[in-house]
Amino acid sequence: MNKPVVILGAGITGLNCARLLPRSLDYGIYEKENSVGGLCRTVSQDGFLFDYTGHLLHLKKPGIKKLVKTLLHGQLSAHHRNSWIYSHQTYTRYPFQANTYGLPEKVIKECVLGFIEARTASRPGQGGTPGFEEWVLRHFGRGIARHFMFSYNEKLWTVPVKELTAEWLGPYVPDPTIAEVVTGALLDQSRRVGYNANFYYPEYNGIQSLPDALAHKLPGIHLQEKAVQLNVHDRIVKFESGLEIKYDRLVSSLSLKELVNMAEGLPLTVKQQAAALRYNEVLNINVGIKPALTAAKHWVYFPEKKYPFYRVGYTSNLSHHNHPAGTSSLYIEIAYRAGSLARMNRHQVNRQVNESLSSLRQVGILEHPSRIVTVNTFKISPAYCIYDFNRTRNVTMIRDFLKKKGIYSVGRYGAWEYSAMEDALEWGRSTAEMIKKSYR
Repeated sequence: MNKPVVILGAGITGLNCARLLPRSLDYGIYEKENSVGGLCRTVSQDGFLFDYTGHLLHLKKPGIKKLVKTLLHGQLSAHHRNSWIYSHQTYTRYPFQANTYGLPEKVIKECVLGFIEARTASRPGQGGTPGFEEWVLRHFGRGIARHFMFSYNEKLWTVPVKELTAEWLGPYVPDPTIAEVVTGALLDQSRRVGYNANFYYPEYNGIQSLPDALAHKLPGIHLQEKAVQLNVHDRIVKFESGLEIKYDRLVSSLSLKELVNMAEGLPLTVKQQAAALRYNEVLNINVGIKPALTAAKHWVYFPEKKYPFYRVGYTSNLSHHNHPAGTSSLYIEIAYRAGSLARMNRHQVNRQVNESLSSLRQVGILEHPSRIVTVNTFKISPAYCIYDFNRTRNVTMIRDFLKKKGIYSVGRYGAWEYSAMEDALEWGRSTAEMIKKSYR
């Protein structure tokens, strides 16, 4: 079979790319799962809707915002972020660096004085890519670094902060002024700063409603077709079902490591560069709870090692259609080093669930006498692509080589990046534009 364009992965990047290709250009979308969405999916269990961990729509780009509002017309709810950090046995508002009010006096003093010292110190500039550790110390000081930035990020990324660059930061880490830090130490302020101060979430059908809307009336979608072999020179992709397709252009939102591993005829250097790419994994535990919880929070960060999870989110506070009446639902995220989840059997998963529920009671999220109605777990691998000091060079060289062979490796995992759903949609748009130009 011949197809001018083959798209591997029916996540929102692949779907948006296909949606914007001219119908005269014959294409096919091939997805290994039995539904569209990739990791932007929702499952239903015992009346609860559980997303593949927290998926919120932070829409900043006018074109993408217009697209999503059109696709989900009449069912998008706007939310003002209500997020917190739990440390030192107390809840403080997010972001930590601008909201130390409520922490022990000694901790507040260490954080505020450290911040002022960092901002007023005269340091010579250094060339090259900044390390995350250096960036945090220069911007926030040792107090904030110690009590949140270092502990939380090592828990999330599963590697020492010395091994991370600052390339991934972008808009994701709010950078307050001295006045904002001092005010946040003296007052319980509710001023929201950062890229996620406001967000949208579908009222119905969980985050699955977005890929479903993208796929609506879109031809050429083939489910349960897993790509297993790729000949980059002859431009042939083979699937587990036995299907073989000769293509002219290939769009892949698969993991860059997975794509390279299935490809034949690649230079050894490309294989080595892909092998060096690092990532973490996330065990996503979803729970349905009865009676309903009273907290109005959206999510909470946990930087301290004594709690297994790094974040807990309130799915039921995103839409009342996500859970039956009289109940609540939570998602719990626990990070692991690459390869850990494959070795984790059902007994070990259940033990982690029980430890997490015990910790939720310790921090007051599960209120007595909360009853667990249902539990659902997802193993997400890869979850976060690690920005070590080799990542950018390796990713650039791999993707450049593939592009010369007519392969566009795009999206969060195809470009091996830290990004949001808005960026995934933009990847689809820009890739469709590149393909159209290549045929002119």
